Amino acid sequence: MKAQVIYFTENGGKCADRLLRGLEGIPEKQRLMGDLSVTGSAELQVPLRKFVGDCFYRFDALIFIGAAGIAVRMTAPYIKSKATDPAVIVIDETGKYVIPILSGHLGGANAAAQEMAEILGAEAVVTTATDLHRAFAVDDFARENRLTVTDLTAAKRISTAILAGEKVGFFTECYIEGDCPEELSPDEPGRLNIVLVRKAGSLRSAQNDNMLVLIPQRAVLGIGCRRGTPKEAIASAVESVLETAGLSIDEIAEIASIDLKKDEEGLRAFAQEAKKHLRFYTADELNRAPDGFAYEHSDFVQKTTGTDNVCQRAAVLAAFDADENRGEVKLLAGKTVRDGVTVCAAGFSVKTPRF
Repeated sequence: MKAQVIYFTENGGKCADRLLRGLEGIPEKQRLMGDLSVTGSAELQVPLRKFVGDCFYRFDALIFIGAAGIAVRMTAPYIKSKATDPAVIVIDETGKYVIPILSGHLGGANAAAQEMAEILGAEAVVTTATDLHRAFAVDDFARENRLTVTDLTAAKRISTAILAGEKVGFFTECYIEGDCPEELSPDEPGRLNIVLVRKAGSLRSAQNDNMLVLIPQRAVLGIGCRRGTPKEAIASAVESVLETAGLSIDEIAEIASIDLKKDEEGLRAFAQEAKKHLRFYTADELNRAPDGFAYEHSDFVQKTTGTDNVCQRAAVLAAFDADENRGEVKLLAGKTVRDGVTVCAAGFSVKTPRF
């Protein structure tokens, strides 16, 4: 989880230092929080609201060390959907309380808050009902196992049923590790049911309102586009790539591009409609994408963006960020160019689900 930390006072800066030192002492594979970028408000060269807006689309989590009201007011204009919004967490400047306030489950805010609370010796103030009652949370299960929740309304109904003491049916096409939670009835249909499929489209029975289908994420999309490209053009190009790669949009973990495109309304509208998180990389980051993927060079793109290829490099970087095995990344479809849009799909190893 790539996070931006913002602090506002000297004590807040000391708290951020404690957090950084604590994370450095934990092996990367044993912690949820990854790279932290730390910025004091006094260092900003742009208004705080603009800085937060830029970070909202570049990071998996925003951590405010200061008043909760600041976090609420600064992020409010950018909040769209629990399926795409980053985690937002508040820590008081003394490091006594860690409070997840947005995207607690799908965004990982609750889990990140618990981790940071342990580092700081603080109390994690978690308010979601399933966490308070230590009940199975299907959206948390989906995030931990890189699964797409195909129906957020169905997920909410399932959580409500579990909290009311109702058993939920659980069916899977995949091998799954760990013991099944007591709130679920494996292979026994209930009024509401969760179905974990092996691949999009493999479900033989018709999906209905009482069924939540979870689909393993196996790829990311890298997208480049001309300024002002409409959502429809992007959707058409993406559809072509998905068809070539044999993928469904539900198998896509996220969409990646260059940070120069973070304000592109068409790109943001497409990602919002597809319920996919947008990740942006700088030109320098794209230039450091791993070798061995035969990136198509463009002098024009190099001159205008600072990197020779946006879609392929962005896709590869995002796939490596998603791939826990670090080495099973591959291009599933080459660079596709259509109506001013470039799209590429990069695959990563599917995670073995675990309760």
